[in-house]
Amino acid sequence: MIVANYDDNVVSITPRSQTDGAHFSGFVSVDSFDLVSNRISVEVRRATATTLFALAIDSDNWYGFRIEGRELFFESHTNGRVSAKKVAYEPAGHRFFRLRKSEVAPTVVWETSANETSWNLEYVETPLLPISALQIALSAGTTTPASVSGPATFAKLIVEQKQ
Repeated sequence: MIVANYDDNVVSITPRSQTDGAHFSGFVSVDSFDLVSNRISVEVRRATATTLFALAIDSDNWYGFRIEGRELFFESHTNGRVSAKKVAYEPAGHRFFRLRKSEVAPTVVWETSANETSWNLEYVETPLLPISALQIALSAGTTTPASVSGPATFAKLIVEQKQ
């Protein structure tokens, strides 16, 4: 059962260009979501500079996907401690991102998909943070004075209740 589906809306976030320091913009959900009983996915139509999709308690504590250049990171941030795996980013093959709790073990699962039908397991980690009240964050930005080629574009944000 789908709890929330933002399929009709496209979110575009354009980072500041050629500016020193960390500059990020984005959206954070007002509501919190339970990863124990929900799967949360989003379509990344276009990445730029640094593009993020995360489930977060706050800016220091989150699980998510980060696209930076030609690399895709599967990350967890826990009070300054970062765990991550990186792979080469392929926009067509990594079009959809999904986070969920495993049905067989107490782990968080990072998955990608080209078509939103067939999902590829990318990374698994035992959570160090609670996963019962996480906000959805969509963000894009820069940490160096980089040229930005346009906005990061997200669509099809889906919060799906597990059955």
